[in-house]
Order: sequence, then structure tokens, then C-alpha cells
Amino acid sequence: MAQYKQAGCAYSIILLIVCVKCSDTDITHLAFGGFTDGMPAAFGDFNSDELTDVFILLDNGKTMEILLAHEEEPLLRPSTPDRLRCTFSNSLITSVVPGDFDGDALMDVLVTTIHKRTEGDSDYESSLTYVYVIWGGANHLNCSHEETPLIKMIGQPLAIDYNQDMIIDLFGQDEEKNRMFWVFDKSRGDPTKIKMEDNRNPMTELSRPHAHAFLDLNDDFMPDLFITTKDDFEIWNGNERRGKFVYNSTIPHPQNTNKQNAEVIGQSLFIDVELKGRMDLVTPVCFEKYCNRSSSALMVYSEGKWLNLQVNFKDDNSNNWRFYLKPGSKYTNVITLHSGDFNMDGYPDILATLAPENGDHPKHFF
Repeated sequence: MAQYKQAGCAYSIILLIVCVKCSDTDITHLAFGGFTDGMPAAFGDFNSDELTDVFILLDNGKTMEILLAHEEEPLLRPSTPDRLRCTFSNSLITSVVPGDFDGDALMDVLVTTIHKRTEGDSDYESSLTYVYVIWGGANHLNCSHEETPLIKMIGQPLAIDYNQDMIIDLFGQDEEKNRMFWVFDKSRGDPTKIKMEDNRNPMTELSRPHAHAFLDLNDDFMPDLFITTKDDFEIWNGNERRGKFVYNSTIPHPQNTNKQNAEVIGQSLFIDVELKGRMDLVTPVCFEKYCNRSSSALMVYSEGKWLNLQVNFKDDNSNNWRFYLKPGSKYTNVITLHSGDFNMDGYPDILATLAPENGDHPKHFF
């Protein structure tokens, strides 16, 4: 149990490491029928029937297809007679974001890709992310031309609403590493590029992969920007004037009690840790490069301080565990947490991927 005092109040947070062990039932055929190819990438109600459809990746990450939900088995099926799918033959799809990018109340699909590196490609070309919007209709997709991406950028974009018009916009770094907003409108044309106003000079390069967030951090009913950089975290407050976001403060990366900086910074997330209606910044870190048990820590930023939640990484069988990190791998190249009420008790839980301290066989833990 971690106990700490802030502003005259004492708080207690109890965190348990529990290996996910439960009886299970294979519902693959019930959900998918005979369609078992592909990797789920996103969820959304594409055809507005109040059922959740699944966006999957096929063909080794070159094709995106939507499986439509039904009330009868199989619950998820390819669209008929025409499949809802788009292929990027010379690229690898890196993310899928369903949403409304033109304000017509119909779901579009943003897809980001990277080029599969060939012998003639430069380092510059292979480092870029290409952004496409597949414009949706009531029951069809208008697949984008792979040769003409809407945006070229570095890293992944963050989906936001820059100008409060209920149309999704993007934030990220352009090809020159400038912080940029891409603002969409109803025309389905190229988005308007708006450079982030520089009231903090110089601006630090954004981290890749990032853990940016778009949420109200100062209770003024305006969404703010939380930005992760290679050196620190930044908070930019939203405002109604020109510029839209104004630099407010910097949060340094976590340190341990010996003032040692964390060697590995995981993906931050916001959780109402104390159930007080206030979002706290939670960040997994390692104070050594290889993330052994003694260096793995879960840090929370509250009342202007980083606090170690003192998670016990030893299970009931006295096995020691650590955050699992494997650079260059597809899903574990960064420490990632997922928050939610997994056991329906009203308290936030955290799902993490851990590995034995002296092994390389990851498992999922609450």
C-alpha cells in the first residue's frame, strides 16, 4: 500500500499485482464464423445501426477491412455484396482511427502508413508517416489513392477538435519537425496547416511513440493539450482566442528518491486515481535500461509532485516480475498500460504486460 500526504490530506492507494487466470470459452466461431484472418485495429459504428463494428488489418498489414456487427451469429461479418476494404499495396498500415472528418455525420476512416523500405529509399523517406482519410458513405468506402496522401508527417498524429466545430482535426510533427495542427472542414479537401504558436522557445522534439492527450486539465470546460516530448511533458491550455492553445507548464520526467532520472519512460495515461473527479497523470518507468524488478515503478503526478505508487512486483508465489520492454518489436516496443474498471467494483484498474525478472515470457497482469 502506498501512502502519501499532500496539502494536509492523507491518501492511500492499494495496488495488487494479479495474474489473469480464469476459465475461458472459445467464442471465435460465434463472433467471426469462418472469417478468422486479420488483426483487430479499431472499433466503431460504421453504418449507424447502433452495433459496434470491427476494423481489422489483413494481408500482413496492407489491407483495412470493416466487419459489420449483427445481432445473430456470426456476430461480425464482411459486408456483402461489396466488401468494405481498402488496400495499400506498397505500405504497412500503422494505425486506424474511425471518426467524422468532414462533418457529414457519417463515419470516415483515417489510416496511417509507413513505406516498406526498399534499397533505393532514403532515411528521410523511410521515417515518414503517410496519412489518408477514407471518406465514408452510408454503406461504402471511397478508398484513397496510395500515391497521394493527405499529410506527410513524422510519428503518429493525435486526433483532436482544434476549433470546436465537431470535426476531427490532427496534431503532430510535420516533415521539418515543426509542431503542426491539421484542421479539416466539410470540403473533403486538404486540411489547413496551422503551426503551433511558439510561446515556448525552443520547442522540444515530440516523443515517438507519443502519449499525447486531449482533455480538460484545468476545469474551464476547454480541452487542453498534454504533450509528451523526449525531455519532459508539457501542458498547453486551450483558449478561445487565436492560437487556440497557450503553453502553461512543464512537468519533468520522473525521478527516484536518489534524484536519478528514469532511463525508460512508458506511455502515460490519465486516471482518476482517488475517485475525486480529477484526472491524475500516471506513468510507468524504469530507472535502469533493462527494466528489472527493482527499477520498474508506477509513478503518479499529483499536487505538483511525482509519487511512487510502490507497486509490489512479486506475485503470490514469490516470483518477481518487471515491466516488459522489447525494442523493435511490434507491440511491446514501449511500456503500455490500459486503464478501466475490469472487475466492475467502481474502482480504476490497470492492465499491464509484465515478464519474469530473469525471463522473456510476458504475461498480462491487473
